Amino acid sequence: MNKATNLEPKVIPAGMGKSVWLSGDVYTVKLDRSATKGRISFLDSSIPPGSGAPYHLHTDADEIIFVVTGQIKVTLNGKEHIAKEGDTIFIPKHTEHGFENTGLYAARLLFYFNPSGVEQFFLEAGIQAKPGVPPVEYTPELHKKAVSVGLKYHLEPAMSPSTRN
Repeated sequence: MNKATNLEPKVIPAGMGKSVWLSGDVYTVKLDRSATKGRISFLDSSIPPGSGAPYHLHTDADEIIFVVTGQIKVTLNGKEHIAKEGDTIFIPKHTEHGFENTGLYAARLLFYFNPSGVEQFFLEAGIQAKPGVPPVEYTPELHKKAVSVGLKYHLEPAMSPSTRN
């Protein structure tokens, strides 16, 4: 144990972590608040073409997205950007944002949240993913549940810039 941080170093093998389907995507929690004493959380994901996260904001956590493979359109406070393989996106708390995979293939994204806690949203709002089975359809009922659970974890829906008058 590191005496300065009171944390145990960890190696999380590939394929380990809790995986869920949420909004047509697959998210795997690799580090949660229990593993980091609330400092950070870290997720791996696979985002199919046309899928992504609806416009929202975090009131208590900064977010970093690293694009491992693929391409996404990310909207930050109303401004659209294209992020490709190797790009990093920093999203300070209270920033309205969302993203969509605009590529031909699934995008692999890594998510870092500081402090942790947001990962609990994914685990509670999502449905346990099963290998070899396609994600469940993201219905209006599942979206309503995700919004409700999101509020519990300091995620607030935001009005998409395209729907503002």
